[in-house]
Amino acid sequence: MTDSGVLGRGRGRYIPSIDGLRALAVMAVLVYHLEPRWLPGGFTGVDIFFVISGYVVSGSLARDQARHFLSFTLGFYARRILRIFPALILCLLLVMLASIALIPEAWLSETSHRTGLFAFFGVSNVALVLFDDGYFSPRAEFNPFTHTWSLGVEEQFYVVFPLIFFVWIHFRHRRGLAGLSAEALLVVLMAASLVYAWWETPRSLDHAFYLLPSRFWELAAGGLLFKLHQRGVLIARNETQRILFLTAGLGLVMFGLGWSDKGAMPFPWALPAVLGTSLVIAAIAVAADKAAKPWPQRLLEHPAAIHVGKISYSLYLWHWPVYVMMRWTLGLEYGWQLLMAVLLSFLLAEASYRFVEVPVRRNGWSRRQANWKTVTAGVATIVLSFSVAQEMLNSRAQLSLSVTKDRELWYPLAWPGATGSHEQDLQGRQLFALGDSHAGAYATMLQALSERRGVVTTIDFAGACTPASLLRNAGPACVDLVEQALQRIEGRALPGDIVFLAALRMYRFVDQYAVFPRDQVIAARDSVADREKALEEANYLLERLLKQGLEVVIDAPKPVFLAPPFRCADWFNRHNPICAGGMTMPREMLVEHRAGVMDSLQRLQQRFPALHVWDPFPILCPGSTCSAFDGEKPLFFDADHLSAYGNQVLYPSFEDLVSAIWSVKQLSQLDGSGLK
Repeated sequence: MTDSGVLGRGRGRYIPSIDGLRALAVMAVLVYHLEPRWLPGGFTGVDIFFVISGYVVSGSLARDQARHFLSFTLGFYARRILRIFPALILCLLLVMLASIALIPEAWLSETSHRTGLFAFFGVSNVALVLFDDGYFSPRAEFNPFTHTWSLGVEEQFYVVFPLIFFVWIHFRHRRGLAGLSAEALLVVLMAASLVYAWWETPRSLDHAFYLLPSRFWELAAGGLLFKLHQRGVLIARNETQRILFLTAGLGLVMFGLGWSDKGAMPFPWALPAVLGTSLVIAAIAVAADKAAKPWPQRLLEHPAAIHVGKISYSLYLWHWPVYVMMRWTLGLEYGWQLLMAVLLSFLLAEASYRFVEVPVRRNGWSRRQANWKTVTAGVATIVLSFSVAQEMLNSRAQLSLSVTKDRELWYPLAWPGATGSHEQDLQGRQLFALGDSHAGAYATMLQALSERRGVVTTIDFAGACTPASLLRNAGPACVDLVEQALQRIEGRALPGDIVFLAALRMYRFVDQYAVFPRDQVIAARDSVADREKALEEANYLLERLLKQGLEVVIDAPKPVFLAPPFRCADWFNRHNPICAGGMTMPREMLVEHRAGVMDSLQRLQQRFPALHVWDPFPILCPGSTCSAFDGEKPLFFDADHLSAYGNQVLYPSFEDLVSAIWSVKQLSQLDGSGLK
């Protein structure tokens, strides 16, 4: 960072403590991302960076105060492009390649690459909001591009801030409203952003956390501090003031790092970091003799701290992708894994700093180029790099090292295709699959029914909402979603059509992202009160469907496993801690695990004799041990969702059931009902 100390005097000076402060911020972020319990508020290191960026960028803009606006902004953007994008683009491209090669496609990773593509243009923070991948989503920790949200906030700030600063420089000395407005503009916008952050945080945490309007005030605080310093205000000019500012500032910073609540960010918990950082900068902004520097300042200026501060940008860029790639492969739970992640982060950061950042910034040729050429070349490089990343994604089948790239085995999205001639004897009949994500996991089987028998199949599911789960009743939001789905079906279905209620009807032991405590799973399973409420809900649903003359099929609980196959099937991930439970389960244990739901199904059949219960369990688990694989072929994609191959295994049984329901006799009985 360079700063003149007084606006308009020379090119300024280097403040080593700023790099020490950067080191504190980046190390806090590294520790928090490694294990949040070690430093619960470590994420506020980003807020420290925001204040520093606002201050440093103001110093950069102040050097060009005499230029007209176009030259003023082009010069700024040229410097920012050279500073930010070379290391960022290289990181994005290499991480994109590594994630394509090593991360299987799944719900857990489905938004990762789109986030990376948005990051090329500095809007990944917007992408994370659009994709509903907030900091409380489990997908955030498995997305190697999540951390670029803060870079997006800064880059968006850089779009608007030069105009604000230009107005201040060129109009602040004018009399009347023009001068007053120029002086007040940044303060007014900063206050508005702070008020908005206060209003938005409890209403939409993801919007408040990720987007510029609620973060603008943090970067503006650095800019305002710089403006005050040009007037000689809020600067520590003697040892006593320096000690006071440093003590208060570092105290607030450490308080924020230790106790901030992520559930109340950025307001009010960004305030300690922002105020503390501002006070620290106020303490170190004026040069002082070594003897006059308090020990905290000397600590910030330790050579190791300064070096970490210098590489902090590359360290921030690389640490998160390293952590995420290890979560997907080796794991990030044991001590040696944590140490390896930190060392690899520093190694990549050091390489990025020495071989990318420094050469680009100190390259005499690039610095001699006209600003418009630098900006044009930078934009062209960004667009070209984005195109390269897209081409990588288009070549995923060739670049992936995972066995899951065999989509016809793993992904229940489409039947491999009809071969030979089929009867198509059920043309005109309709089957509606209604349920949670497990209804979608029957897609291959339902597509086969459509191609082979001519059945018109429709899958209607609403995320985690489960019609007739028989485990627990649906919440208010799910009730509305299920009601909407029912109305869609009722609007299209004719008497005799089938409604297939498909869902997860056994509590899972593991999800795609985490293993659940066994005792909690068992306790939930054994809750009779929850099952009784769910049974009442199912009674209402079945009575409503059957009254319309519809045939209702409900699937009995399928096996669940202790590890997700798609995350444990490759040589580079099969030793991940999430795979420790293995791919097999004792049949006896699973029979016990589903006993309560099977009892509920029996009671439903007693009340509704026309109800059809289809049980895939014996087909998927024919022996004393249930396995997620049939030899080398996966029956399941994750610990409870079927694979495409699992669909193929189940298809004959399901086809027989549908044929029995729509027998020739039944078709003739319904011939006069308007069915074709």
